[in-house]
Amino acid sequence: LTSKYLNEFDIIVDPFSGFSGRLLGVTACGKQYIGTDINQKAIQESNEIIQSQIQNNYSGITELKQSQNEVIDAFNNFANKARKAVILCGDDENVHYIKINKELDSYYYGFKEDNDIVAKNVIVENDQTTLDVYIKGEKFDTYTLPFVGDHLVLNLLSVITVCYLENINKDEIRKQVTKIEHAKRR
Repeated sequence: LTSKYLNEFDIIVDPFSGFSGRLLGVTACGKQYIGTDINQKAIQESNEIIQSQIQNNYSGITELKQSQNEVIDAFNNFANKARKAVILCGDDENVHYIKINKELDSYYYGFKEDNDIVAKNVIVENDQTTLDVYIKGEKFDTYTLPFVGDHLVLNLLSVITVCYLENINKDEIRKQVTKIEHAKRR
């Protein structure tokens, strides 16, 4: 996704960086990364990864900020550079402080009913998650995921939103979702 959608940018600002997956992906593309998060555990883990990357002679990782105002300011700047749409986790109360340009479409995803893309009927069994995804109130598809965890489901919803906007076939999305592997350290 970084190569396809953010190729023209040298610095990537990630206002909700979480546990560093995007940090590693962005830097693997040779770009600088500024990550922010209000979760202290995520900040600590990311800083450890930054230190190991520096020790291993990788470049491109710049800093991780933690102030909520810095996060919102960074996201405002980043989001309003989008050309097509802005995709936000509507379950995060802080995203509602972000002011998106009126010319841009915005899509909110999450578990709450007031989002544009919603995970419903979530069932967790045997290290798998099955859920229905609704887009703008209509059932889009059902997915069985080879992992469990709300954070991973939210990540998936953001990816499904991009696929929806890019008109990627539902069968292809479902096929690729079954191949997702999450980090073993979680």
